[in-house]
Amino acid sequence: MDLDVSALKFNPSYTFDCGQAFRWRPVDSQKSIWVGAIGRSVISVTRDRVRIHSQEVHAQHHSDKVLDYFTPEDDLDSILERLPKDEFLSGAIREFPGLRILTQDPWECLVSFVCSINKNIPAIKLAIENLCDRFGDPISSDIGIYHTFPSPEALANAKQSDLLSCKVGFRWKYIKYIAMKIQSGELNLESLRNLSYEDARQAIVSKLSGRTFGVGPKVADCALLFSLHKTNAFPIDVWMSRCIREHYASMLRIEKTVLKKSLTPRTYALLSGTMRLHFGKYAGYAQQYLYMKTRTDSLYSR
Repeated sequence: MDLDVSALKFNPSYTFDCGQAFRWRPVDSQKSIWVGAIGRSVISVTRDRVRIHSQEVHAQHHSDKVLDYFTPEDDLDSILERLPKDEFLSGAIREFPGLRILTQDPWECLVSFVCSINKNIPAIKLAIENLCDRFGDPISSDIGIYHTFPSPEALANAKQSDLLSCKVGFRWKYIKYIAMKIQSGELNLESLRNLSYEDARQAIVSKLSGRTFGVGPKVADCALLFSLHKTNAFPIDVWMSRCIREHYASMLRIEKTVLKKSLTPRTYALLSGTMRLHFGKYAGYAQQYLYMKTRTDSLYSR
């Protein structure tokens, strides 16, 4: 089954390679075709076409779910036009046309970003793939066997040794803790769609904060932006800290002493709040373009 996505002005390479999703792989050196899984559907993606390869999945509701993943309601041109422009952001938008924010499954997205804590992107991808291979269900397709993302029940009942074998390290505690909260019904991620950004963020952080570990503001912001479509979320990591320091501190009158401090919950709230206020409703789109350019410029300058 093929779905036409040419109207989305979508660039799969920029979208899948910008750190918002971790289960997509290019199948050619030009990165023109990408393969991954959405729910129980095995998908290949180009600029113009999404093809569903799963042998057992051809119903209309599955194709609708697949299309929703690419957030078709977002008019990219209109969104980018509404962002306040500066030289660096304008350069990023020109350099990475077609970078879209995805609407991922909230459970998969949240656990993926827990796996991202203190890891680089290749290590994140490996850990997530290991979790899927060990705890997910196999999906048959005409391009091979893939696996679903593990259910909360599967990870809530997983042994420490089995989680550690997936190369998640100390994060195994976080994964199991979150899975148990979801399994018990104490946290319903889907219900957060109807809340404001602030209320949804508070719900995630408050429900998933343990005594010695839990979900912090950055992981919560990533889940809100990349799965629950809270487009005013503005996640901050080391790349965004660098971007703010080099391009926005003076413009937005951010004290240099704040930028020199470690990214505590207090400094995170200050910086993220400042950037959200500046960029407005679609601050998350600005963040993705700024993140992509900052990271790419750094890699090419080495």
